Amino acid sequence: MRKPHNRLDLDVKYIVEEYQKGRSARNIGEELGVSKGVILGRLREQGIERRQSPKYENITEEVLRVLYVDKKLSTRAIAEKFGCNNTLISKRLKKYGIPIRKHAGDPVFTTEERKEKWGRSGPEHPNWKGGVTEVSNMIRNRVAHVSLEAFKRDGFACVECGGGEHELNANHIRTFSEIVGEIREENGLHDLTTWEAKERLADICSNDARLLDVGNLVTLCEDCHYEAHHGVKINESEAIA
Repeated sequence: MRKPHNRLDLDVKYIVEEYQKGRSARNIGEELGVSKGVILGRLREQGIERRQSPKYENITEEVLRVLYVDKKLSTRAIAEKFGCNNTLISKRLKKYGIPIRKHAGDPVFTTEERKEKWGRSGPEHPNWKGGVTEVSNMIRNRVAHVSLEAFKRDGFACVECGGGEHELNANHIRTFSEIVGEIREENGLHDLTTWEAKERLADICSNDARLLDVGNLVTLCEDCHYEAHHGVKINESEAIA
């Protein structure tokens, strides 16, 4: 729960300066302990217009038909390719009249494809990661303060292009998954199927110097972060076949 703030407690000049540097209202709000709406309200009072979110014009009907219909990727997988959320992908599918799959029984998948994609459980499932996905989110939340330190160090600007007009990302030089995997091995936490095991790993990781090392983080904008992981800029990714 955020600590309630009296209006006089907020430094409006600081909010305006940070927003004009390229920081998002959400990011500033998290630092000051208030909601994104409060920050946007203060900006409106100062006559500051809200920046427009990325349009993702490269997520066209043709691209979605290739990725969603032909390659049968999920909305979440497509969203990860473009650095957006899967809600946006779902809205685009509806906009272009592309039927959205609801479950494994949808006729777009053959019997063998359904068996491969959903018919296995646990370690036999093709997407099985030892129960690490949920605990990874727990760990990221607990060490989020390190990302803020990196943003401050880098002046709330992308170290590659100098921009900050989009959401900023703290990119791990030595990958997050590699460090967490190393910690799991060191502590023998191979089975993460129980809540106790997940909680133990999260506790260990949130106090491990490797994940608290701000020197392992660099600030990137959405475009440069995507390029760092995929080797292509977001506005070039529509060429993916």
